[in-house]
Amino acid sequence: MQRTIGKFETAPAVANEFACFNLVGILELENGPRPEVVQDSLNILQNHHPVLRSRILKKGNSYFFDEIEGHTIPVTVAERPDPDHWISYVESYLNHSLDWETGPLLNCTYLYNEARGGVSEIIFAFHHSIIDAISLVTFFDDFLTLCASLPAGGPIKGYGGYPALPAVEKLFPPSHKGIGLAFRTLRFMARQMYSELTIMRRTNSRLKPPIHIDSTGRVLTMHLSEDETAALEKKARIHKVTLNSIQHAAILTATWKHLYKSEAVPMKYILFQNLRPYLMPPLDEMVMGSYIAMIQLATFMDLKKDFWDLCHEINHSVYLTGKSGDKFVSANMSGSLLKMLFRFKSFRMAVTAMNYSGAIPLQQTYGDIGVVGIRGFASNFGLGPEFSAQTLMFNGKLYWNIVYLETDMDEETAQTITNEIKSILVSKAAE
Repeated sequence: MQRTIGKFETAPAVANEFACFNLVGILELENGPRPEVVQDSLNILQNHHPVLRSRILKKGNSYFFDEIEGHTIPVTVAERPDPDHWISYVESYLNHSLDWETGPLLNCTYLYNEARGGVSEIIFAFHHSIIDAISLVTFFDDFLTLCASLPAGGPIKGYGGYPALPAVEKLFPPSHKGIGLAFRTLRFMARQMYSELTIMRRTNSRLKPPIHIDSTGRVLTMHLSEDETAALEKKARIHKVTLNSIQHAAILTATWKHLYKSEAVPMKYILFQNLRPYLMPPLDEMVMGSYIAMIQLATFMDLKKDFWDLCHEINHSVYLTGKSGDKFVSANMSGSLLKMLFRFKSFRMAVTAMNYSGAIPLQQTYGDIGVVGIRGFASNFGLGPEFSAQTLMFNGKLYWNIVYLETDMDEETAQTITNEIKSILVSKAAE
């Protein structure tokens, strides 16, 4: 199997030539499976998903997925001296590219605790071109199901293998292909250029963030309790906005306050839209791949803007993006945008980025394996946002998984912004 990498899939491939663009998922487990069971489960899933048997080739200016043989997914078993030891592995995966020219495009580290009832972490590092947050959850569910089933023996059914699927743009609706897509792209580019020029004109030069391509990403975590999460969900219903919009408003407000000193300034933010329901045919979460669109939006922040007004503004912008064809145009232009950014190195993509995966439908137990927690992080680089997060809900709690760059701020500043986000969410939920 060899096919040209699609327009959105090209973005991680381009980024890996200059920086790194991985998606790292972590399972926190009680009574973790034996290491050999982990390897056997990954072998089955590698046979099941074509993208796990792939590498990336570059020919001229084009990239290709190329099938490999005889390369199992490497599993490194390591000690777990303390509960936070996983952080160093996650940061290493976020800052170092996988061997994408050789493959496979997934590595795994197992911080194994043999003690009965002890907690272990399994860390999966994917090249972002082969997976999105939605298919990551399905991957976790399949993986845990296999880990629980294999020790019991008996036949393993349902993993016979998927056919290789085309790039996302091949599945766009007819109105967003060919001439139709080209016309929409021209209109989209004109709007984006106007927006960018407006932002540049209205932004104080001293507020422009630095550009360091080889900056190192660091991680922080934060979560709300079940009661705090339930109260925030209730407040979202009262104000008729989504939990996604509230979280975007919180990360924008906190970053604006501590990095931009609450000065009146336009701010760009990034969100991610699931394209699977809009493709032809629609794709469900069982298919592993990167079927999302990166959406850049902007708002003007000043002291007059009420928090809930900001939530409604974001909510409306997300709604309009979902109803329009901009999501297809954005996905189609992702690779070209990254190439342009790395060529000119003149501006950052946004101030903030956040992807909310919603409630994660994993079971709490798989056989005698207990799922204590789940986390996800995406790489960032010097042309990316100043503050980014992957958020999710698991067992009734809202979890934030944050990445910041050392060239933008120190750990104290990053922790201050994180604390501010939590304070905003908790206080707004309690109003």
